[in-house]
Amino acid sequence: MTMRSHDDFAIHSARSLFNWFLDPSDDDKAVERAINSDVLRNEFGVGGGIDAPLWLKRSYQSADFPQQREKLLGEWKSVFNSNAPLTVDEARAFLKDWAGSVDHKLIYNHSVLAGITHARKEFPSSDYVTTYYGDRSATTLHFTTHGAMDYIAGNAIHATRGDLVLIAPDANVHYGRSRQAVSWLHFWVVFEPEPTWQELLQWPLRTHGIRLLNIASESEITRLENLFQQLLDCYADEPGLTDRLMKNLVEQILIRAQSQIQSNKVVPTDPRVLKASQYLIEHISDVSSVAEVARECNLSESRLAHLFQQHLGMGIQQYRNTLRLQRAKKLLTTTGESVARIAGQVGYDDPAQFSKFFAKHLQCSPRAFRKLFTSTKGVPADLIGRHEV
Repeated sequence: MTMRSHDDFAIHSARSLFNWFLDPSDDDKAVERAINSDVLRNEFGVGGGIDAPLWLKRSYQSADFPQQREKLLGEWKSVFNSNAPLTVDEARAFLKDWAGSVDHKLIYNHSVLAGITHARKEFPSSDYVTTYYGDRSATTLHFTTHGAMDYIAGNAIHATRGDLVLIAPDANVHYGRSRQAVSWLHFWVVFEPEPTWQELLQWPLRTHGIRLLNIASESEITRLENLFQQLLDCYADEPGLTDRLMKNLVEQILIRAQSQIQSNKVVPTDPRVLKASQYLIEHISDVSSVAEVARECNLSESRLAHLFQQHLGMGIQQYRNTLRLQRAKKLLTTTGESVARIAGQVGYDDPAQFSKFFAKHLQCSPRAFRKLFTSTKGVPADLIGRHEV
C-alpha cells in the first residue's frame, strides 16, 4: 500500500467508524462496514485472532456504550461535519481516541486468543495506551521482540527485546510504547491457564499482578518467536483444532520460560514476600505498620525488608504505595465515588494528603486522572514515561 493509498484508507476507515457511531447497531453487516481486520492491521498495527466486528458489537451491547458514544460524538461531530475535508491526521487521531476508550477485555472470545501488535510513533492510531482495570477473567502474556514499552502499575516497569511479561487478571495497569523508543513490536496471547500450568506461571514478581522474565539468549528468543508465530498460524487451521493446538503452544512457551528460570538460576519470588504482599492487599485501607506485616509473616522487620529489596527491588512502604496507586486508579476509573471516599479506601484519612501522594507519583491530580481515563480522547501517550514511585 502506497503512502497516499494508506492515507486514503485511514480517512475512509475513520469515516466508516464515525458513521456507525451516528447510527449504531449490532447488526452484523453494520459492524462489518464500520471496522474489520484490515483496519486493525493497517491502522492499529494489530494482527492475529481479534474479531473486530464482534469487538464493536460487544462494545455496543455494554452498559458503558451510551456514555462512550455521547462523548465521542461530542468531541468529534464538528470535525466530521465540517465543510473542510477530513485530514489524515484527524482521521488517525479519531481512530486512536476510539481505540484508547474501548474496553479491551471485550476482545476475548476464545480459551486462547493470540496476536501481534506494532505500535509506532509515526502512526498515531497504533500508538495508543491500553488500560486493564483489574476485572478480567484471563491472563495476558506479552513478548517484546523490538523496541520498548512501559507498564504503569503503581510503579513503572520497562520492557525491551526478549522480555516476557505476564499480566494477571486482577492487575490494574496501563501500558504503551516507551517514550524512549520510536516503536514497540510484541506478540501477545490471552488465555485462561489450565490447572496443571500453575507452577509454570511462578515467574519473578515485579509488582502486584505483573511478572517479568528476561530471555537473554538470542537462540531462545528465536525459538519463542517461532512458537508465537505458530500461534498466529493456527488461525488458518480447522476451527475444531485451533483451540487445542493453541493451548499446546501456550504450554510450550510457558515450559520454555520455566526452563530459562531453572537454567539461568533465576531466583523465584520468596513465598514470604508473596504472603506479605497478599496481607498488604487485604489490609490496604489500614494504616498497618511494617512491624505488623513482619509479624504476620513470622519474620523480623529487617529480614522482611531485606527480602523485599532482594526480590522486588523496593522497600515495603514503596511496594505498599504501588498497591495503593493500583487500587486508587481502579476506583477512579471504574466508579463514581468521591476522591475523599477513595482516599479512605486506600489508607488515607486526609483527602488532601492522598491527592498530594497521587500527584507526586503520577504527575496529575486524582480528578485529572479520572478525567483522562474516562474521556473518549483516551490516555495521552506522554503519560507513559512521566511516572515516579
